[in-house]
Amino acid sequence: MSDVDIFSATENIIEILSNMQDFLRRPVIKNKLERFYLENERLQKETIVIIISTLGTVTKDIDRLIYVWLDVLSELESPKINRIAHLYLEQFLKDTRLFDKINSETIINQYYKLEEGKRKKLKACFIETLFNVYDREIILKKVPKRFFQTD
Repeated sequence: MSDVDIFSATENIIEILSNMQDFLRRPVIKNKLERFYLENERLQKETIVIIISTLGTVTKDIDRLIYVWLDVLSELESPKINRIAHLYLEQFLKDTRLFDKINSETIINQYYKLEEGKRKKLKACFIETLFNVYDREIILKKVPKRFFQTD
């Protein structure tokens, strides 16, 4: 499969997920996250770049898709969340133009809709991961400041 085909397939999957109702979307996202975690690092990084690059093309209900993804992510064990966060941060540092492809305010807004315990877990994992990333100042400049405020 060519890179164009993979990009197109991922774009289609994200579009389909955004059109699903939550009760269908949740198990698919959970399955995809578990499978993602088991992939080799090269494929994980490629997948992250494709996901970030295609998020802006979603035409319907991206807010709910992000909310469910964060909610499912928060249910994973902390080391898995840290690993996934680290991979995302590495890709953002590798190509800072990826920041322009996401709407960080949308992500933060959906984060604040999560239950308090889930928010705390995700924030703790993100901050722990951030401390272990070289050039974290670049990331800190891009993350909305209100994320670091107390809930």
